[in-house]
Amino acid sequence: MTFSDIDPPFIENMRNQAEIGREVYFFESTDSTNLCAERAFVDGAKHGSVFIANSQSLGRGRFGRSWLSTPDAGIYLSILLRPALAKEDCPKISLLPGLAAVLAINEVCGVQAKLKWPNDVLLNGKKICGVLSEFFCPDPDDSYGIIVGIGINVHHNQGHFDRAGLADVATSLDIETGVPQNRNILISAFLEEMETLLALLVTEKFEQVLKLWKSHCEMFGKDITLSQGTTTYKGKALGLDNQGNLLLETGENKTMSFSSGETTLKK
Repeated sequence: MTFSDIDPPFIENMRNQAEIGREVYFFESTDSTNLCAERAFVDGAKHGSVFIANSQSLGRGRFGRSWLSTPDAGIYLSILLRPALAKEDCPKISLLPGLAAVLAINEVCGVQAKLKWPNDVLLNGKKICGVLSEFFCPDPDDSYGIIVGIGINVHHNQGHFDRAGLADVATSLDIETGVPQNRNILISAFLEEMETLLALLVTEKFEQVLKLWKSHCEMFGKDITLSQGTTTYKGKALGLDNQGNLLLETGENKTMSFSSGETTLKK
């Protein structure tokens, strides 16, 4: 085993007193870690169970896009959450994984990754991490769960992005830092940050999450375009409301609130 191999016992040992990451399920290859978490949810897997793959054949991003899941190169991970939250508060969880990734990446790698609403992570202007959070409730009258999926580009080289047509928009931690990063330490740090942020949400301290989120985002006060399907809105990104929705000033002092969408900074 090299230092960069995924080491589930190491991660479980680092998280043995925690709720998130105490049980880790590792797959050398799978369809999608989110799908693994869905199947495990039906089988009764515990809150905080973590599913990690070394590669995925059907890795997914937002809007049904595929996620580049090069073997041995990235962190492809999903967390099964059964939080003590009312259903109407569950959408707030979607802000947590991106923030947890930024906090972990910056601490472990000594960089300054930034957030782009709703949950992209950028480093030096290129995407380094993506998030897919899914509410999962097989039976409306039964228990529900939230599956948080995250992909972090770690050992990818420029050729991986060139072949995938992503050279202009994506990068990796190894490329940006110039040194190989340790996936196990990154995973452990990410899970720790996720647990801390989730605890703030569950204990009704979401305003602290929002404050942290805003402090790691550079898009507020700037002109952006927000897309929802075929509809686009242009304006100034003002910040987030107390639900985590984006506030967009679209002109003539009109402010709109968005719970979803894709944002692009005006160049």
